[in-house]
Amino acid sequence: MAILRQWLLSLTFAALAGMLVSLLAPKGATQKALRTVAAVFLLAVLFLPAAQLRDIPLTLPQMQENTSPPQEQNLEALLQAQTLQAQQAAVSGILQRTLLQASTNFGQITFETDNPDGTRIQITEAQIPLHSTCTVTAQELERLVLTETGIQLKIRMVTMGE
Repeated sequence: MAILRQWLLSLTFAALAGMLVSLLAPKGATQKALRTVAAVFLLAVLFLPAAQLRDIPLTLPQMQENTSPPQEQNLEALLQAQTLQAQQAAVSGILQRTLLQASTNFGQITFETDNPDGTRIQITEAQIPLHSTCTVTAQELERLVLTETGIQLKIRMVTMGE
């Protein structure tokens, strides 16, 4: 009996909602479209118990994903690696350009990275081996990298022979 009562209430509320939408709709094509939608909704509510009695699934089927979980993980790892390479290239370009403008001889710039939150890898430190004295300070380079890329990192300038 409770199921019948619930069904009748659902049907009544669906009819009231359809009537309200129909009354509030502007005249013309919009009103006709909304009446059609309300009628389909009312029919769905009307026949819902019959579909449930016949064990017809009323949910949308799950979409098949093109990638399996291992492929997603590989894709994420590849994306992280490419992002890190792009960051290193950008920071390296800024450092090299600035050091060359300051007429400083330097060696291979190396980077240290970290994965603090487990979701993205970021550059935390750059080490620059210097073959000659440098007029640019590490703090100036850090500020320059931060303003041009938004990457905050520690720069260590090491004179060769230390």
